[in-house]
Amino acid sequence: MKRFALFLVLMMGSFFGMAVDKTTTGTTGNWTTPGIWTDGVVPSLAASIPSTNVNYVINGTVGVGTFPQTNSVTMDFQSVNSAYDFTVNGTLIVYGNMTFANKAMNLIIPTGGVVIVMGNLTTDNKITLSNGGILVVKGTTTFNGGNGQNNYVDSGGKFWPVGGLAGGFIDPDATAASAASGSFGSNAPSYIQNIVNGSINPLPIKLLFFKGNLTERNVDLSWATSSELNFDYFEVERSENTKDFTSIGKVTGHGTSTVKHDYFLNDEKPLIGRNYYRLKSVDFDGYTEYFKIVAVDFSANKIFEISPNPTDGNSIRFTTNFTPDNGVFVIIYDNFSNEVSRYSPSGSSLAIEFSNPLKSGLYYAKIFSGEFVKVQRFVVK
Repeated sequence: MKRFALFLVLMMGSFFGMAVDKTTTGTTGNWTTPGIWTDGVVPSLAASIPSTNVNYVINGTVGVGTFPQTNSVTMDFQSVNSAYDFTVNGTLIVYGNMTFANKAMNLIIPTGGVVIVMGNLTTDNKITLSNGGILVVKGTTTFNGGNGQNNYVDSGGKFWPVGGLAGGFIDPDATAASAASGSFGSNAPSYIQNIVNGSINPLPIKLLFFKGNLTERNVDLSWATSSELNFDYFEVERSENTKDFTSIGKVTGHGTSTVKHDYFLNDEKPLIGRNYYRLKSVDFDGYTEYFKIVAVDFSANKIFEISPNPTDGNSIRFTTNFTPDNGVFVIIYDNFSNEVSRYSPSGSSLAIEFSNPLKSGLYYAKIFSGEFVKVQRFVVK
């Protein structure tokens, strides 16, 4: 019994002592910005990575160093950490060098991940580099390990060592992946070429904050930037499930600026329940970014609306300020209480294109969603 208790104590201590992955939130920003890290703590680049025994997971677009330099920073990955992974699900741009010491962390680039090294990439003995996404090295890619000491795992990704391959033993899989990817200038996506040649800054917006405040009837959204580059406008999007977003407004940016700018937008028709908001930034060259999602809970009486009203009889839109229950349906009646058609909205907004345009006259739309029943009158011109 004592042995079991000791074992249980040791197991609990081990469980509670386990480190949590170091993860970015999916927002766009520089490595040194606390807001991009889920725990709000910036990992130091002054010491080798990892400073503690954890996996790293990079989501969103993260820049390391200073645009557009090629030697502003060096990311050193310390030795004897092969039990941990440095995974890039989003895009990581290093304005300098990446160096992996003996048996350092594994660099994992899954499908959809992008790593761009503007300086040199150097690996020592027994480094696993798994590439199912895109890896671009503007400088020299050096494999210092001997035969069998480096492990480039080709998972179907694209590998462009723009500055060439070097080292004592170059993994044949790395050479084959480079050859299969074709020339960088002809085959790499144009936006990646533009990043590498320094013609665009992939982090044109430095967002200070984005928050939503509940008022009596609305949700006030506010955010601020500390700098903008070649920037056109923000688009604010809303969702009821964090998956399906629709635009609720646009706010014009300030082009190129290095001073703080405050922005505001009022959501006059928030949904009952939890509303999810996110910012989309659009540059003059069409480059877009998405920033951190914020959630705001809103309560009010349920509303059912029809627009436009009057309508031309070809189309109409049903809108609610809540997510309809399963089994919801809307029935359209003519002025003599004859059913014309019925529909089953799956969300808070449904656009209808009538196969047979409605004739001029007075009509009624009646919604049934759980205990909520509402009739709205509309006119066809």
